[in-house]
Amino acid sequence: MMENFWLSQGLDLRMLGYKVYPTAKNCGFIEIVKNSVTLRQVQVGNNQKERCLHDWLAGQRNNKFELIDNFTRSCSAYSVATYILGLGDRHNDNIMLTRRGHMFHIDFNKAFGHYQKIGGVINRDRAPFVLSDDMVLVINHGATMETGRKFPAFVLRCTEAYNIARHHWREIISMIMVSAPMNMTALKEGGNEVQVVFENLSPTIDDIAAQEMFFNRVKKSITSVSTRINFFMHTFAQLFQTGGWDGVKPLPDPMKYTVQEVGRPIDFEIEGFEMQFRPQKMYLYRLRVRWPNRMSFILRSWIEFTQIRSVIEKYQIERGGELVPVLGKAELSARDDRESVAIARKSAIFDFLQFANAEAQVRDHPATITFLYEDERRPPAPVKSNSIPNSSRQGMIKYQMLFEMQSSQSYCVKLLVKNCFDLPSIEGRAPESYVKVYIRDESGNNIKNTKQKTTTEYSHNPVFNKVFYYDLEDIPSFMEKKIEISVWNYSGISASNFMIGRVLLPLKEASEGYLELLSP
Repeated sequence: MMENFWLSQGLDLRMLGYKVYPTAKNCGFIEIVKNSVTLRQVQVGNNQKERCLHDWLAGQRNNKFELIDNFTRSCSAYSVATYILGLGDRHNDNIMLTRRGHMFHIDFNKAFGHYQKIGGVINRDRAPFVLSDDMVLVINHGATMETGRKFPAFVLRCTEAYNIARHHWREIISMIMVSAPMNMTALKEGGNEVQVVFENLSPTIDDIAAQEMFFNRVKKSITSVSTRINFFMHTFAQLFQTGGWDGVKPLPDPMKYTVQEVGRPIDFEIEGFEMQFRPQKMYLYRLRVRWPNRMSFILRSWIEFTQIRSVIEKYQIERGGELVPVLGKAELSARDDRESVAIARKSAIFDFLQFANAEAQVRDHPATITFLYEDERRPPAPVKSNSIPNSSRQGMIKYQMLFEMQSSQSYCVKLLVKNCFDLPSIEGRAPESYVKVYIRDESGNNIKNTKQKTTTEYSHNPVFNKVFYYDLEDIPSFMEKKIEISVWNYSGISASNFMIGRVLLPLKEASEGYLELLSP
């Protein structure tokens, strides 16, 4: 339902749906989403590193920017949807990912404000929704919150999706009320489930106030310790239940293409290796592949060779074929960043490729074809969007100002300061910035009691989403006045704070957009 609302407004959040067919009480069918893994499997397969999710997506050999876009959009959708519906029990086994980058949630037993509790008393789901550090890193294209430029766009997409859903609050509430007689575990007649969703939708406030409110929910979700604790506890609980980590490495879909789709290679061989940083130092092996109408060169990592060997070995055992050459026990456990190891591995790879070349059924296997065909290891630079401002010396600020009639003779001005772009470094690091707002008179002086400000954000591209209210009845001749929005660097001592840049807006008309910050 929510996805239909968003699509009707031109907002495509790449939601991935799956079918559920109930057949009897506690029985039914759930569609399997192919080529998907849980977030926990990604995390434990990569030693719980902060970059694990980003590196897993980058290892899929699809277009990196398309993968991140799919992830960012679907993450926006589920952040809004899970918040509105009050979904609980959100841990890293209830969040899944596809090899195309789509994120989706499963297991909705705890919903409409029925949260998972420890000992039946302590609420385990304390964050408004799940937005973990590794998710933020993907949204920022691998950059941190301090230096990344992409997170503000994610926040704005979330607030847009939230406001669109709010505009359809009656349809959402009606659907829940109609479903109440079904006597589901999390939804029963006479409960307060409808009230929970109504409060989360906040239909009584305007869009600007809702933007500010949801941004505060985003900040609370990012900084939530309970999300990290939930992930940690569930990961270790699964370790003891399964007797192993069952993690997944950042490997691509091993059988994506077939001979019928892309053709049959004539032959292939290893030519050498080269050192790269992805982001750590490692050696990649260069292969020459001869096709009927072209010659191609591909780069593959050692772990990708172990993956294809595992698939081919299983295939050979099932059909009673020849044994697959061993890649070498010593080389399997060695480090990827040593040239001596790369030399030893090159010899083992040569033997394996000779075997795959000689065996027709192995050469035509989908794993071999996919391994040789895909070559998107060096994606093109992203095309600059016209909606993203060019960088400037002082940076830029995005705002929205509108007027609201409170009575027949009273007006209120609402100023939403959204975010800044490309603020300059201060002493070699990202500024700890905050925004001040004043109303200035005709002489350019600040009018007393009009000062308001935001909290600080440590970033080159901070997101504020802060609303400033001014009752124009208190400001004589306001049509002649201007609003000054200034961005400041916080140094810890009030007297040492200094202005990075500012803009002046006429108070007589509504406006919105990007403005370049001017030097003080």
